[in-house]
Amino acid sequence: MALTTEGQVLIFRHGLQCQLGRHLVARWARAYLVPTFLALGRIRLIASGYFHSFAIGEDGTVYAWSCNDHEQMGIPTPSRAPPLVQKPTKVCAIQGRIKQIAAGKFHTYVLYKNGTVATFGMAIALGIPSTLISSS
Repeated sequence: MALTTEGQVLIFRHGLQCQLGRHLVARWARAYLVPTFLALGRIRLIASGYFHSFAIGEDGTVYAWSCNDHEQMGIPTPSRAPPLVQKPTKVCAIQGRIKQIAAGKFHTYVLYKNGTVATFGMAIALGIPSTLISSS
């Protein structure tokens, strides 16, 4: 994934986990390897994790897509829903004045302009000891 100087997001990779921001159809698999622009408007910041991606618009809108099996995108997943977010989706939980965002394998960190840090995803990946995690 790359960000152009004009604020456009360019995507290129295999996309089996919807990293391309769209559903992968097997018969078009080779065509999806060609770099493509996402239709998101002007973006000022991007971040990619192991299987999830973010784009933050100039207006502060946060979009996420791909694998969300540990809710590492900040999007709640209903118990019976598949953990894949197939297209860029607004992340209501982290809209606003974001300075930086970093995505890991199963977790994400958000740094707001006021210095506050938010994290979400797999607790162990966030550095939280299992003894502090509630089982309820």
